[in-house]
Amino acid sequence: MTEQWTGDAARTAAWDAHVELSTRLAFTDYAHYEDYADYAEIPSRLLDAADHLDQVLSRVAEHTLSVCLAELIVRGRKALRTVRELRSAFEGWSGQLEVTPGGDDERAWPEYPALASAQQQAALQLRPLAGLLATYARSGRVHEPGDGWIKLDTEIAHQGTFLTLHRDQVIQPDGNSSTYEHVTIADGARVVAVNPAGHIAIVTDSCYLPGRMPLLPGGGIAPGEDPEDAARRECEEESGWRPRELRLLSVTQPIAGLTAAKIYLYLATDLEEGQLRRDCTEVDMTVEWVPLETALKRVEDGTISDAASALGILLATRILTP
Repeated sequence: MTEQWTGDAARTAAWDAHVELSTRLAFTDYAHYEDYADYAEIPSRLLDAADHLDQVLSRVAEHTLSVCLAELIVRGRKALRTVRELRSAFEGWSGQLEVTPGGDDERAWPEYPALASAQQQAALQLRPLAGLLATYARSGRVHEPGDGWIKLDTEIAHQGTFLTLHRDQVIQPDGNSSTYEHVTIADGARVVAVNPAGHIAIVTDSCYLPGRMPLLPGGGIAPGEDPEDAARRECEEESGWRPRELRLLSVTQPIAGLTAAKIYLYLATDLEEGQLRRDCTEVDMTVEWVPLETALKRVEDGTISDAASALGILLATRILTP
């Protein structure tokens, strides 16, 4: 698809640069390669591509641009310079050994790993720049007050059993570019379970980081599981009682700067006896049924410090207190 920007040289140059960056896979799709031996581009082609991309970016830099875009172009060209500076060493080596230009024997160059490493570092700068150039070409702007955060690019820095760490290249609300790290974890549910005496269930569990702490019954929501079903399941597994009635109190995001994960808070009444089914990390979990007033005091004095548990108790108090 060809885009036309009539009479706007800056946007035309930005689009041309976007196309060039997007089609030079060695500089925009570096994660495809697992080690140096897998690189599809031989040294001479990598060096030629770096020279070409530098020229393309220099044409964009000739125009008056936003501070953010100009800054990213400077970073990109600086990263490309690290690649391009290896040309003289490569040409000296290939000239002495009479290496066939463009042949696979170029991979025997002793500095090839250094070139590949420099290429990876350049790709880190150029991938988000490609997207930003496309945005500028289409709209004539990069960021304006009120735009908030803009995600340019993302990569998975770590994939664990229970969480995924993302590293995003972003434009901040002030228009500057930066890196933002955040995690993806499962949503959760916690339950204020109330028995006929008006007492609520508080479980005390051994948590790896804070140690033993009191909580409302609850836990993670399985993929595809309805939050209400998860609340019923967790309440029974940890307290031994299954709620017939559930009322959604609120949905909270206790650590919104780190993760978008939500915790659903429920009020559970009309309990029927169920079966404890605690997992291997909950073998020393205990359950205590306390008056709502006692639970509220524990929130106030910091004994119950878990944010979702504290909020659930506060909300339940407003509903249940005459």
